[in-house]
Amino acid sequence: MVVENLLIFGILGLITGSFLNVLIYRLNTEGSPSPVWGRSFCPKCKHQLSWSDNIPLLSFFLLNGKCRYCHKAISWQYPLVEAINTVLWLLAATVFPSGLAAGLYSLAASLLLVIFFSDMLYGLIPDEANIGLAALGVAVWFGRWPDLGLGLLSGLLVAGGFTLLIILSRGKAMGLGDVKLFLAMGVLLGWQNFVFALWLAFVSGGIVAGALLLLKRKKIGATIPLGPFLVIAALTALFYGSQILATVNRLYFN
Repeated sequence: MVVENLLIFGILGLITGSFLNVLIYRLNTEGSPSPVWGRSFCPKCKHQLSWSDNIPLLSFFLLNGKCRYCHKAISWQYPLVEAINTVLWLLAATVFPSGLAAGLYSLAASLLLVIFFSDMLYGLIPDEANIGLAALGVAVWFGRWPDLGLGLLSGLLVAGGFTLLIILSRGKAMGLGDVKLFLAMGVLLGWQNFVFALWLAFVSGGIVAGALLLLKRKKIGATIPLGPFLVIAALTALFYGSQILATVNRLYFN
């Protein structure tokens, strides 16, 4: 049964990963058709793709990484997103014994992946992804209203604090997409995992920013997307937050 679950989640993760590439492009490209409707097309020559051009992972290698029609290079983003999403879905099926929980957290991981690549490539965090994360959070905590309320409250407090920071900095501190992501993370993760994820995101972001400054890859005052650090931290908290917090509590507070 475990093998069957892994096989099902692996296949679904691979298929979903292919759709995520559509979301990443269309949600961040002005004038694109709806992500739900319309045939896939090459973003460079706009030629519609056939089914054989859209086989997850396989088509990229069969086409030698080039569009069949214009022969221009296909971005490595496409197989990378498909592969990472498959791993995340397999991880969810392994970590969460309940099929429903594994499904909900798999979808949440996929939306976090959309946010990661959207912020990395376009400097934007789609509202649709944040709304989807918050909706999945409500589904995860459905019936456990105190936990949901505390998660929502923690997200609101952090989002409100950083909104004030944006106002005081005249929009230079961070984008509103990050603030909305705080709120969605609070609802999805619950307050304890949310606080842990925030700590992890800002610590890892600070380390990377410091390293880039030392290596002279960035100048003081240059912006670094916060979304990817929040996503990595959220995924860590999503899958391993409870175990990490339990270990910290046992080592330092008992």
